[in-house]
Amino acid sequence: MPPKKEKQSKEIQGDADRGQRLFKTLCMGCHSMSLRGIYGKNIASGNMIYTSGLLAKATEKWTFKNLDAFLTHPKTFAPETAMGAAAVKNARDRRDIIEFLKA
Repeated sequence: MPPKKEKQSKEIQGDADRGQRLFKTLCMGCHSMSLRGIYGKNIASGNMIYTSGLLAKATEKWTFKNLDAFLTHPKTFAPETAMGAAAVKNARDRRDIIEFLKA
């Protein structure tokens, strides 16, 4: 029997340093650095439960897929969010911000 092939992640690793600079530029107007480390945690945990209209997704986790979807189209991901106008359109920028949020 041939060995099993490892599943390759579709997630491309971003640049956390660049992500930090982007976070400071694009996100710090409304968010603090306390969002760093949110990756893998429950959606709507901490202060996110009240400020982002994410209560309906409280049992899900902040994965790459969920963060990417939220940053791409916040109102589609969470219709009640206040972050509607602050979408991050550039895929590389989103990837780098997500990498920063992982740490």
